[in-house]
Amino acid sequence: FVLMDHLESMDEAEWADYRQQAWKANEDGKFACFPGLEWTKGLGHACLYDPPTRVWPKDKDGFFQAVVDAGIFCKINHPGDGKRVFDGLAYSEVGDKAVELMEVRNANEEAAYIRALQLGWHLSADGSSDTHSPNWGNTNTWTGVIAPGKSQRNLWDALKSRHTYSTHDRNCKLFFWINGTQMGDIIEQPALQVRAEVLVSDPDAQDTIAKIELYEDGTVVQTAEPKATEYRWQTLADPKPGNHFYFVRVTQTDGQMMWSAPVWVTTVAVPAQ
Repeated sequence: FVLMDHLESMDEAEWADYRQQAWKANEDGKFACFPGLEWTKGLGHACLYDPPTRVWPKDKDGFFQAVVDAGIFCKINHPGDGKRVFDGLAYSEVGDKAVELMEVRNANEEAAYIRALQLGWHLSADGSSDTHSPNWGNTNTWTGVIAPGKSQRNLWDALKSRHTYSTHDRNCKLFFWINGTQMGDIIEQPALQVRAEVLVSDPDAQDTIAKIELYEDGTVVQTAEPKATEYRWQTLADPKPGNHFYFVRVTQTDGQMMWSAPVWVTTVAVPAQ
């Protein structure tokens, strides 16, 4: 649980108390809690995870650099279709080191997600809610985090490593791999082929999976229609040599959706015999 108030709304006493309460609420192995802040400017909004201060630069480049220098990370919030926020999501090398997540909860934000990935950003899908009253989680979107346990360190490492997915279904689990590498990771070694594997599992009998779509560089290239609550899909993609990113979108029969983090891979041509 990370509660992000607008950094412009806090004074130093409130900030100190807020950090103390967040750390007191943490219970390793049972409940992971971090302090955070939302950087809210006309340029765009971004959430900071465990920031050491409530004072941050007001300009985009200065903000990104300060995040990197602090050794933390941030998330782009409610990006719309991505054409307006953060200068149209123009790629920033420093920003790419600072930003690890982006909210992806609907078709509009999916377009922003694809736009960011096509422009070169390395970030993952997040399902956080933007709630301005103490009834958090009321928007029926969540962030799934793939981590070995509920400790601050486990959750921090998983979020920073982009091991997340956005989901409309709170207890549906989504796993996605390319060539055995889990979602959120960059495959450094050039590959001759692309093997995609997806595992979706939901304990509720009515929550059947209508469709799984494999995206290559922002375009759907393959689809499976399992019509089951648990399904493992393995398939081969056929990309041209070059740099690629893959992610999956899952749609349940009731229309609820999930978006995985990408996996980035560089493919090379099969040597001639």
